[in-house]
Amino acid sequence: GIGENNIEESKESLVDDGADDFVTAGNGIYASDPVVTLPKVHGISNPLCCSLHPNDTLMATGGADGNLILCQWGVALAPGDESSKKAVDDSIKVGCGAPVICSAFAQVNQGRGCPLVAAGCMDGSVSIIHCGLDLEDSANRVLHSFKHEKYVKTICFSPSEQLLASASADGTIKLHQVENVPNMFDGSDAAEFSLKAIQSLHFDGPVEAMCFVDNGNSLCCYVRGTSYLTYFDLKDEYKQSKYSLNGKAAIGDRFDDHVSFSVLSLQSSPNGKYVALATDAARNIIME
Repeated sequence: GIGENNIEESKESLVDDGADDFVTAGNGIYASDPVVTLPKVHGISNPLCCSLHPNDTLMATGGADGNLILCQWGVALAPGDESSKKAVDDSIKVGCGAPVICSAFAQVNQGRGCPLVAAGCMDGSVSIIHCGLDLEDSANRVLHSFKHEKYVKTICFSPSEQLLASASADGTIKLHQVENVPNMFDGSDAAEFSLKAIQSLHFDGPVEAMCFVDNGNSLCCYVRGTSYLTYFDLKDEYKQSKYSLNGKAAIGDRFDDHVSFSVLSLQSSPNGKYVALATDAARNIIME
C-alpha cells in the first residue's frame, strides 16, 4: 500500500496543464443542417461577411453592394413558406459606400446592451452603426466613420470595455474609445456619440487577423509573412510580446522563421485560456 504521506505528495505533484480541456471534443453538438436559409439578402450581390449579435437575435451581413443588412433571422423560423422571405423583406439596409468585408457587434457589458455594429469596407472606411431596432430611418444609423489607407481586414470590440480595434491591409491597427453610446431601448439622441482615437499600431505587412484576449486586457494579432502572434498589453503602455506559431522556443532572440501557413482568423475561447487560429492550410490550431 501507499503511505498517507505519499498520497498527499502525489496529490501535490498533480499539475493542471490544461490537457483535460481537450479530452472530449466539444459538447457533442455539431452543425450539420442549416436551420434557416435567407434568400438574396443582398439581392444579386454576394454577401461577403456575417456576424451575430451577442444575444443571437440579430444578424449583420455585409455585401458587395456596399450595404450592411441588419436582419432578425429568427423570423424565418415561423411556420409558413414565406417566413424566410419576410425576414429578408423586413431587414434594415444601411449604406456604407463601399463593399463591406468585415463586421462585428459590440459586446454586452455588465448586463447592459451596447447597440453598435461596426462595418469595415473595401475602401478602408470603418462605419459605426446603431443597431437598435427602435430606429426606423437607416440614414441616421451611421454614427461615425473613419478611414485606413487600404481595405479593412478585420474588426473587433473589446469584451470588457467600449473599445474598438480595426486592422487593415495597410499594416495598421487603430484603437478607438467609444463614448456616449445612445441607448438601444429609448431611442435617445445620438448626437453626443463620439469615437476617440487612442492608439495606432504599425507593422511591415497586412494585419490578417486580430482578437482581444485576457478579458480585453491584451490585443492579439497576426501579420502576414510572420511566424508568430504579437500581443499588446493594453494595461502596460502597449508592451509587445511575440509567440512562435511553430510551438518552439526562440533560438536566442529569434524564432524559426519558416511557417507553412498564414493565419486568416483569430478567436479567443470563452474562458480566455486559449486562442483558436484558422489558417489557409486546411487546419485549425489552438494555442494557449
